[in-house]
Amino acid sequence: MGTLTGISQNLREIGQGSLRVINVSSRNVELLENLGLNFLFEVEPAGEAMRKPPEEEPSLMVLPSEGDPEKAIILAAHEALAAANPANEDRFRDVLDYLRQGTRDPSAS
Repeated sequence: MGTLTGISQNLREIGQGSLRVINVSSRNVELLENLGLNFLFEVEPAGEAMRKPPEEEPSLMVLPSEGDPEKAIILAAHEALAAANPANEDRFRDVLDYLRQGTRDPSAS
């Protein structure tokens, strides 16, 4: 959900469209609303028939390639969640603190 938030924020910053999440289960709709993310991007609950997105050429986002890229991606996702809704800062404080400790540049000490 943090990755979706980051994508939505990046699209808004560069003025290249918006994010719409389709076929979302009722539980995930509830989670997205609880985190306040339904104010950042459109959330369409799953219906009887699964919707297919329009066919377009996908563009890939640049991912970190040095250090521990998975941890950097997870940190970026949680930071995006915290930035999206002030209440999320408290929800993810422990996770953010832990991830920030593990991603500091050891040569900076």
